Amino acid sequence: MQVRFVRSGGLAGMRTAAVIDSESLPEEEEKRLRDLIDRAGFFGLPEEIPGPARPDEFRYSITVEIDGKQHRVRTTETAAPEQLRPLIEWLNEAARRETARTG
Repeated sequence: MQVRFVRSGGLAGMRTAAVIDSESLPEEEEKRLRDLIDRAGFFGLPEEIPGPARPDEFRYSITVEIDGKQHRVRTTETAAPEQLRPLIEWLNEAARRETARTG
């Protein structure tokens, strides 16, 4: 499983990105990530989840590849459905850890 995550926008217009390969995760974290994807109903979500245009909010692009299937969802922090928010939070934290690790 591979997940590509990009967060852009916000007040400073900063961009954060991470590529998470499940093979590099501890088993517990891999299970947690897969559970978050399943609970979000990720593969059933539309590719675009639009919301009102707000210049200071974050925009997210999440692409998940599992077992030969690939799906991308793009949304904003206010438009993101409730079931997607825990996955976004996990990916935000993973991106922060990756940024801190690579400098």
